[in-house]
Amino acid sequence: MRPSISELVCIALLACGLVLALRSNPRGEVHHILPVAVRNWMNDGHDEEANLIAFSILSTFALVPRRAVAGTGSGVLRVLGSRAFRMAALMALVCTIELVQIFIPGRVADLDDVCTGWSGIFAAWLLAVLLDVRAERRRAAD
Repeated sequence: MRPSISELVCIALLACGLVLALRSNPRGEVHHILPVAVRNWMNDGHDEEANLIAFSILSTFALVPRRAVAGTGSGVLRVLGSRAFRMAALMALVCTIELVQIFIPGRVADLDDVCTGWSGIFAAWLLAVLLDVRAERRRAAD
């Protein structure tokens, strides 16, 4: 089964986010690969907001309803494809990134980053639930 566009975007966002989060940053500079406007905004002390936005966008692609998981006989595939599993995996990823940053020069592990990352995941989960309710109401109206 070929990955969907949303799955490919999610993988690309995840890869970019991991590169930015796990890259050594001995001078504490905002990454030069980001657009100048984004760098200036982040330099003005908006690290938590940037973290919230980044995890909201990533989580939206990971949590918004997608096609059904193949393999009707396999309960494992259903669990791995479930929104709850993906949400738990994203939350674990946030914690793992912060733990790994302890060992990277110029990076700081911060509980605030965990909280804002989880807030972004929660915002995307809420969006996914609202889209589910909207779709259910449309089906009921038809």
